[in-house]
Amino acid sequence: MCRHPRFCIGGSLTILSSAELDAFRCSIAFYGLLTYTELTENKPVSPLDVVEKINNPFLGHWGDADHLVPVADVEELRKRARGNRRR
Repeated sequence: MCRHPRFCIGGSLTILSSAELDAFRCSIAFYGLLTYTELTENKPVSPLDVVEKINNPFLGHWGDADHLVPVADVEELRKRARGNRRR
């Protein structure tokens, strides 16, 4: 099963759930915060902190003019995801 494409908070949840569950054949995120300003009991980790744990193909879409998700966060996601490619 491919994780259904998710938008906004769903994009963040796609990363988080794909990092913890092996039930998905792929994951697609359209937007979503990659870092949280404050970690809480309900948000113990940011999506960017777990991207290396994703074990399926991942496709993410973010805009470079978005004021809520810095381009630097997207570039860091790309770097971490590339480091996790299957060989």
